[in-house]
Amino acid sequence: MFAVPGEDLRLLSLQIAAEERRHLARSLPFMLEEELSEDLGELHFASVARDKLDYAVAVISREKMTAYQELLEPYPGINLWLPEPLLLPWKSGEWTLVLEGERAIVRLGDCEGFTVERQMLPLMLDAAQQETEQPTAIIVYGQDQAADLAMLPESLRPRVQWRQGDLYSAMMLAEMPARPLNLRQGEWA
Repeated sequence: MFAVPGEDLRLLSLQIAAEERRHLARSLPFMLEEELSEDLGELHFASVARDKLDYAVAVISREKMTAYQELLEPYPGINLWLPEPLLLPWKSGEWTLVLEGERAIVRLGDCEGFTVERQMLPLMLDAAQQETEQPTAIIVYGQDQAADLAMLPESLRPRVQWRQGDLYSAMMLAEMPARPLNLRQGEWA
């Protein structure tokens, strides 16, 4: 498995009509066109059904996909390229954060998450509070409890469960989803 760096992609949820399901692979870029600022021809779209009409979507530049393909060429058999935020453990009602070095990896939901520079984390979490359901618990993996908690908006701190660890520690507790959002689709399959 290859963990695609979260800062290189965007995760989206998409509700479709039943008649759109059949041609989703071709129509997906146009369905999301208004949410994206990049040229659609320069992007790769991967999707997986979460329910009949509910899809998880990852959007990444074709340039990054080509670079990963070249990077991983000496390692045949790595067929799962999964978004890094989705490799974190998650339960309904919880958010999971991993603070490593200068980056923060965040999982907000079944197929929601992002990776940002550590200094941008408070701003992104404030925005997440406005857009998603409030978590009952926030699991934070880090190295310095006081510094890690100081990164979070004050309104979230009472719900934090801090654990010493890193991405690897968090991944050890995560379960592989029944239907993973694999970026190796289309021409990269």
